[in-house]
Amino acid sequence: MNALAFPTVVYALVSLVQCIPFKGSHELTLRPGRNLIGKELDCIQMSNDEGDFWYRSTGDEEGTCGFYIVGHHDELVEVEFTAIDVDCKQNGAVSVIDGWELNGEYFPGVQDHALPLVQRVHQFCGKEAKLASYKTFRSSQNVALILYQIPRKGQGFQVTVRFVRNHQPCNVLSMFDTGVYTLYNYGRRINCTFSIIYPEAVQILSLNVGNAGRTFGETGLITKCAERGSEDYVEFRDGVGLSPMKMNAVMNVCGLHPMPEADKIPLPCQNSVVRLVSSGEYQNSVTFSYRKLKPFEGQCL
Repeated sequence: MNALAFPTVVYALVSLVQCIPFKGSHELTLRPGRNLIGKELDCIQMSNDEGDFWYRSTGDEEGTCGFYIVGHHDELVEVEFTAIDVDCKQNGAVSVIDGWELNGEYFPGVQDHALPLVQRVHQFCGKEAKLASYKTFRSSQNVALILYQIPRKGQGFQVTVRFVRNHQPCNVLSMFDTGVYTLYNYGRRINCTFSIIYPEAVQILSLNVGNAGRTFGETGLITKCAERGSEDYVEFRDGVGLSPMKMNAVMNVCGLHPMPEADKIPLPCQNSVVRLVSSGEYQNSVTFSYRKLKPFEGQCL
């Protein structure tokens, strides 16, 4: 199954809104007549609910289906396969992705995730699918994705979704188009991205990023920090895909600015991003408010 070939129509749905051993002792399969529990999945579905979900192929689905899972900002996603029966014929397979994928783009982006992409995608069918029923997959942020291509009628899977507390959230995909949030690096050398799948107006409420006084001999809110060689800055991006680094770089700032900035930053494209880049030398943080951009406030270029 090619995880990169995914229908563009999924965007309409998306906008609406470690592998750990499992101590099992028997195999579970989707035999005809099996009493499956929980909610039945459509070919394309998004959910922010915990619980049991199942999918059984009708044999007439074309292409790849996707179950997009999103938790709250401070949660991780756990996916436990409690039943799975997918053979490898006709390219049948199931993939679990640490993050979201759409049209070949990933969130978090490859530059912002602790794991290389090859370790974020777990794909299986046949005997490997049987082994997957003994494992729980945990995401590194508040989103995860199950991709499935199951052409053989009657085959499918059942999963239990749980959300667990993340005490140091970094990468976040927001379920809301309005709110206030603070990105921290917790003193780590790390890039943290807050992604909103809406056009947004973002206002900086407080900023403490880098040491502009030492780096530039300036105080307050400093612009174009990345262009001037700083390894610590906050950048604002927008675009039409999921990957932050493929979006338009609107502006970047650093410095110490404890009061709200008067001007709002318009991010008029479909996906808006606030990205905190940190060298690990400082305790960086940025607090910002965001609201959905009105049509007359900007146009995506």
